[in-house]
Amino acid sequence: MAILQYYELTGLEQIYLEDSYVLDIVISRESISFIVDAVLKKHHPEYQKPPPDKQYCYRLGEIKFPNPINIDWLERNNTPNVDIDGGLDFGNIDLFSKRGDTYDLVGGWGHVKISSRPVCFKLFGPHLGLPEKPRFMEFHQHDT
Repeated sequence: MAILQYYELTGLEQIYLEDSYVLDIVISRESISFIVDAVLKKHHPEYQKPPPDKQYCYRLGEIKFPNPINIDWLERNNTPNVDIDGGLDFGNIDLFSKRGDTYDLVGGWGHVKISSRPVCFKLFGPHLGLPEKPRFMEFHQHDT
């Protein structure tokens, strides 16, 4: 069975995760979601030229693994990083691959293997009432 990298998966082709920041990881019975300050590549339909003080176009988004069958934490780190502006995050997604129906993700926040339905990615926008610059959101688990 072939191993696919995240940029080969539908919906993630125009996202650059290695320099995106994990702001939160939300776990419920229905899904596991990574809330990210995502780097959009130039061919993403929502891409805008970054401001002079930024290297990339960042947008708040969600990487969602719906209906997880199995979530296997091999390592977990709930301690956030503090960036130069005082913002908090859990670092990047350094590795993200898929083999069969299992996704393998590694970053400063830990290492998790998730078996689920196909991953999806969506952007949040100001029209949803979310801040332009994300606030720190707590790493947590929902028992809903």
